[in-house]
Amino acid sequence: MREGAPDEVLEPLLGSRQPQVRAAGVTALRRTARFAQAEPFLSDRSGIVRACARWVLRQRGTDPLPLYRALCADPTDENLPPGAALGLAECGTRTDAELLLPLIGHPVAAVRTRAVAGLRVLGRVSGCDQFAGCDFAARSSSIDRLA
Repeated sequence: MREGAPDEVLEPLLGSRQPQVRAAGVTALRRTARFAQAEPFLSDRSGIVRACARWVLRQRGTDPLPLYRALCADPTDENLPPGAALGLAECGTRTDAELLLPLIGHPVAAVRTRAVAGLRVLGRVSGCDQFAGCDFAARSSSIDRLA
């Protein structure tokens, strides 16, 4: 492969709107030994892309779970990528629900909805009592669609 060719190919793949194409780009990061570039894709909006990012990082010996836990540690972080909450649930354990519960009160609706979805993945949503203390009237109706 000629010099510069990986960048010419990877940039459009990684920036694609199609999840399958982004996933192919993330997977290609392993072949080009650009493992660290997979880390931002841990929070992608697509589950397949997040899974590929976790796989690439594990190939280098990096466990993605502590990265997800660090991302979700601050429930007031308005820059929290919404996919981080669901990614935590995808590779975490039931005890990680403790990090997701505060996110259902997050100021960004997309984070709230993915936190609820993550709680469901972890088997921790059994009824409305899980949401005690959250002012749903002040939040978007997006949580209601998931809950």
